[in-house]
Amino acid sequence: MLASSLTSVDNMITKTGIAAAITIAFLVIASWLPLAWLHRRRAQVVIEDVAAGEDIPRSAASGLSPQLRQAVSRALLHEKEHGEASYAVLTTLARDIDDGLLRIHGHVQVRAIAAELHSSTEDSLAALTAGIRAVAPSQAEGLVAALGAILPTQRGWVVRTYPALRGEGDKTEAGLTLELAPLERAPDAVTSFWASSEALRQAETEAALAAAMRPLLHQLLAPAARWIETRLVARQLAQSRVPMSWRLLFGRQRRQELAGLQMQLAGQMSLYAATEQEVFYQGFTDQALADLAEAASRLPAYFRPDHTAAAVHERLGWAHRRSGDLAGAADEFERAVRQYDTAAKLLAETPGAAPEPRQAALERVRVRQAKCRLLSGDRSHIEIARRELAGLLRITGTTAAELYNTACLFAVAMSSPDMHEELRSAYASRTWHLLGRSLLAEGAEGPWGYVMTDVELGALEEQQRTDFLTELKQRHPELKPLDGEAAQMLVKQAMHAIGIEPPGDP
Repeated sequence: MLASSLTSVDNMITKTGIAAAITIAFLVIASWLPLAWLHRRRAQVVIEDVAAGEDIPRSAASGLSPQLRQAVSRALLHEKEHGEASYAVLTTLARDIDDGLLRIHGHVQVRAIAAELHSSTEDSLAALTAGIRAVAPSQAEGLVAALGAILPTQRGWVVRTYPALRGEGDKTEAGLTLELAPLERAPDAVTSFWASSEALRQAETEAALAAAMRPLLHQLLAPAARWIETRLVARQLAQSRVPMSWRLLFGRQRRQELAGLQMQLAGQMSLYAATEQEVFYQGFTDQALADLAEAASRLPAYFRPDHTAAAVHERLGWAHRRSGDLAGAADEFERAVRQYDTAAKLLAETPGAAPEPRQAALERVRVRQAKCRLLSGDRSHIEIARRELAGLLRITGTTAAELYNTACLFAVAMSSPDMHEELRSAYASRTWHLLGRSLLAEGAEGPWGYVMTDVELGALEEQQRTDFLTELKQRHPELKPLDGEAAQMLVKQAMHAIGIEPPGDP
C-alpha cells in the first residue's frame, strides 16, 4: 500500500513537472516570438570571420575579423549620423523633382536607411532556440521548425572576406576579396582591393610573407568596410517596402520610379566612395556604373543617371592619368563626353521643367563636358571645346560647386596644347577669379581643402595657390559666406597681391 502511494505521488510529481515545463516553454515562446518576428523583419548583417586560403599564412589574417566588423559598424554609424545618403537625395533628387527636372507621380518621401542596417549579426531565432532547449530539449527541434514556419523569411546579407595573393616578383600584391550574398543564397556582388610593398615583393619565407601581408591587409580594411557599407545601403534601398500610397495610386509605375531613385542614390554613394578612397577607386566604380545603368533604364527620361555616370568616367580618366595610362584616360574622358551629351539632351527634352533651373543644370553639364572634351585628346572634341569656352566665360552659376567646377575647366584649358598665349593668360585670370569666388561663396564650408590637392588645378603654381588662400583668409578672417560685388572686390585684391591680373568683363 505504501509503495503504491509512493508511486502515485511520483507520477503526480512527474506530471506536474512536465506540465510546468510545458507551461514555461510556452511562456518562453510567447515572450520571444514578438522579438523573433521583429528581428526577422529587420535586415540582419552577418560578417563572417576572415578565412585564410591554402596559400595564405594563417597569421597574416590575425585580428582582421573583429577589426573589419568594427570598421563596417563605424561606416554605418557615420552614415546614420552624417546622412550622406539622405543629403544626396534631399539636395539632388528632391531638388530635381521640385524644379520639374524629374517627373514622377506624387511626392517622394525619404526614409532614414542607415539605422535599419546597423543591426545585430546574431539571428534572434537562435536566442529563441536556446531558450526552448533549456526547458524541453527532447522537443526543441520540432518546436523550432514549427516556429520557423510561421515566422517571415529572414531578411539580410552575409559578407565573406578572403585574403589573396597575385602576381610574382615585383608584381606581387596582397588583397582582400569580398563577397556579399543575401542570406542563404549565392553571392551577387564581388570585388577585390589590392596593395603591395617592398617587403612583400622580397618575401621568401612563409614567416616573411605573413609579416609583409599583415599590415597591407589591415590597410585594406578601410576601403573594404566602405564597399560593404555602400552595398548594404544599396541592398536595403532595393528591398525597402513601397509606401501604401504608391501601391494604391499608381502601382507598377510608382514601384519602377522608386527602384530607379534607389539605384541612382546607390550609384551616387559608390561615386562618393571612389572619390574618398582614391587609391582603391576601382573597387567602387564598376558597381557605380552598374547601379546607374539600372537607374537610367527605370527612369529613361531623367538626366541625372547619365550625368552621374559621366562623373564616374571622369573620375576613372583622372585615375588612369595618375597611373600613366594616357590611352585609358582618353577613352574614359571620351565616354564621359558621350554621357554628358545624353544628359544634356534629356534635360532639353524634359517637359514642364522650370526654365531657370533647366538652364542652370544645362550650364553645369556643359562646363564638365567641355572639360572632358579637352582632356580626351580628340582633335574634334578639342576644337568644339575651344568654341564653347567663349560662351562659358559668361556662366551664371553662383554656388560654390558651380564656380569651383568652372574654375577647374579653365585651369584645364590653360594647360591645353597649342593654346595661344593670349588665351592662356585670359583663362588663367578667369581661373583664379572663379576659384576665389567659389571659396568665399560658402565661407568656411567652401572647398578650401581641395585647392592644394586637386589634380584639376594642377596648372596653377603651387606656391601661388598657398599665397592666394592666405590672402583671402587675411582679408576675410571670419570666413562667412560672401558673394556679389563684395566677394569680387576681395578676390581681385587677393589676385593683385599674388601678382595675377584680374579678368576684364567677358
